[in-house]
Amino acid sequence: MAAPVRTPVGGGMPRSSGPTLGQQQIAAQQAALQQQQIAAQQASILEQQRAAQQPQQSQTELPSPTIRSGVHCQGCGIGLDPNWNNCPVCGLGQY
Repeated sequence: MAAPVRTPVGGGMPRSSGPTLGQQQIAAQQAALQQQQIAAQQASILEQQRAAQQPQQSQTELPSPTIRSGVHCQGCGIGLDPNWNNCPVCGLGQY
């Protein structure tokens, strides 16, 4: 004897082949999040490029920190102002 055929649970309801409303909302949220992440990455890259360009510009504007008086400390060898009594680096009083 053959077993009786049963209908599936929730039977008779047509199944939709596309994504549900909840799945569409989740996909839209994920796409928006990815766009925000890409925008943040692009902004950080631009900031890094600007930061890399700024020191080059400021270095050309600053005067040289070297004192070119021709007087050098005998202790450490840095250039000194002739009016100084002691070397500011090593403190040596004779140059």
